[in-house]
Amino acid sequence: MSRHYQMDVLIQEHNKDKRPEIFEAIYEQWPFEDDECSEFGFTGRSSLCGGEGEDEFAERIAHAIWKANGDFCVVRVTATCLDNLPYHEYKLKRKDYEKFFGKTSVATEEQIKALRVEAAKAGDAVQVATCDRALAGDTTAVLACAEAIADAAASR
Repeated sequence: MSRHYQMDVLIQEHNKDKRPEIFEAIYEQWPFEDDECSEFGFTGRSSLCGGEGEDEFAERIAHAIWKANGDFCVVRVTATCLDNLPYHEYKLKRKDYEKFFGKTSVATEEQIKALRVEAAKAGDAVQVATCDRALAGDTTAVLACAEAIADAAASR
């Protein structure tokens, strides 16, 4: 079974003169990106195959680095399995679009006036005030009124 991973390898306390050999050794083990950071780090994505585990990969890459370095150096491997990462899905609605772009055509002046009348009959002072702000040009209030109108239409 092939498992897709991101491998991050950080090498510290290595022989700086051996960097070319370490580069060669590490790229033979995994398809790392050319991503040298302030210390000596690599990131790459590929798949572990043939039943190799993360711990076996860490040992394999460390052995290759130590051999190329000619001595011990600190090798830190972070293995992140990418097969089943948790994720969140978001579906934005038309009202989100309209709010972002400040659209005011989501409720007509007539619709807002009618909503205000119904809100006043129902004794909903908060909705009446929102309608007043909408009629005065407050975009956020227009969107709130449009949402109230849509909610009322959906409940019928």
